[in-house]
Amino acid sequence: MEQLISQEHFYLIYHMLFATVAVSSLLFSLTIDLERNIIIGFVNKWALFLLVCFLIIVGFRAYNVGTDTINYFTYNYQMGFTSNSKSEILFDFLIGKIRDFNLSFTVFLLIIASCYYLLFYSGFKKIANVYETPVLFLVLSFLSLFFSMNMGINIIRQGFSSALLFYGFSCYLNSEKITKVVLFIVLAVITHITAMIPLLMYLGCKFFTKSIPLKYFYLLFALGIGISFLNYGLLSIAPFLQQFASSEQRIGYITESNVTEYVVGFKPQFVAFNTFFLGIFIFIKSKLEETEEDILASYTLLIKYYIVSSFIFFMAFQISYSDRWGLFSWFVIPILIAPAFSVNLKFNKSILVLLFTFIYIFFEFYGNTK
Repeated sequence: MEQLISQEHFYLIYHMLFATVAVSSLLFSLTIDLERNIIIGFVNKWALFLLVCFLIIVGFRAYNVGTDTINYFTYNYQMGFTSNSKSEILFDFLIGKIRDFNLSFTVFLLIIASCYYLLFYSGFKKIANVYETPVLFLVLSFLSLFFSMNMGINIIRQGFSSALLFYGFSCYLNSEKITKVVLFIVLAVITHITAMIPLLMYLGCKFFTKSIPLKYFYLLFALGIGISFLNYGLLSIAPFLQQFASSEQRIGYITESNVTEYVVGFKPQFVAFNTFFLGIFIFIKSKLEETEEDILASYTLLIKYYIVSSFIFFMAFQISYSDRWGLFSWFVIPILIAPAFSVNLKFNKSILVLLFTFIYIFFEFYGNTK
């Protein structure tokens, strides 16, 4: 009988590990703020060690940790069900091989957790290379955001897909071979088809918005808030989306049918969250205009993507489980925050570390009291 980490012990260990990340990040940030030298190589290895600790507890968690974990165990592993989408084959292929070799479901969870955390870590290393940032700070920013744990233990198919997509995108930002970029994008899409949505949004921003000033995107952001506040959105513009969503179990979370607890409508907490970070990114951009003009164009493009994906997110408030649409904007937050952690940019890094620590604590408290 496997000795798995119970739900109670899992969350305790998870919070303790995050506290270790936060405290070590604070110590390293104070060292930089005080203009003392740090060995970035050691900091990066320490970040890797901490993420390995996370993947171990996530991989060896009990099957009742994470709402969808028990569903994957019951329907996909024990009963052999597969996705209704013929394009989403990678996840089902992995479970199928685990079943073929008569391996434990824990082996599957450990493989997914390893891919999830190590792909994000590898992506962070590439982003850190672009912005000359210690990886540990990017790891902190990622772990502090409420969707990080959720993608690791709950919506694991979309989490795995997001990790593949993030790694492919980091390869692109690091100017690596386009074949490598395309490979990981394809793997992301055949894991979860919704990976096409952020891809299309980014390509649209890259090829069709180059001549559009950023100020018009700020207007788009405000327009999205106003429209969603008036209870208009994607279903108002395209009501057929609800019928389409109802026809596919795999995306049942984007329809109101069979959902009794999720409340649709305007969500001020998510609007405040995205607006808060947009303000930070605008401030960082102003700092880059003074010292780092060589990366300003790519950073501005990322802000445009963040605004467009936030607009789509706000328009999805009519749809159940619209927070999953928020992932398309949230997963670029560690990239957009990276320049602020750069050793070359004058920015109080200790304040940022405390900010992300507070965000983690706030959402843990918010999640336990709502």
